[in-house]
Amino acid sequence: MRRFFVVLALAFVVFLLPRDASACQCQPMPSVPAELARAEYVFVATAAGRVLRVFKGKPPAQVKFGQSDCPPDATAAKATMLFYGYEAAGQFIAEPCGRTRPLAEASADVAELTALTGSSGSPP
Repeated sequence: MRRFFVVLALAFVVFLLPRDASACQCQPMPSVPAELARAEYVFVATAAGRVLRVFKGKPPAQVKFGQSDCPPDATAAKATMLFYGYEAAGQFIAEPCGRTRPLAEASADVAELTALTGSSGSPP
């Protein structure tokens, strides 16, 4: 009888507890050169979408951020951020599991982007 309850408890844990339905399985963060190559756009923008500096691509001066299924989600931004991503249906989506982050946390990325692109980011 004890064995039955142990098996029942294990079945409950394995099959009935909710699981994370996320399709994201982020590996270690890509390097700046890899993310620069992968992204269609790389720019600095305010949380409201005003583009301040551009490292790659030609985004409009004002962008609308779309939601990503995987982190980071640019729509959740509350500060100026360094954005690596692509445009889809007029919205700018951060690369899944990528390097998009608040600008205050991205000084090393900005320095490396400046070295890689030969520019400190041009205005839009």
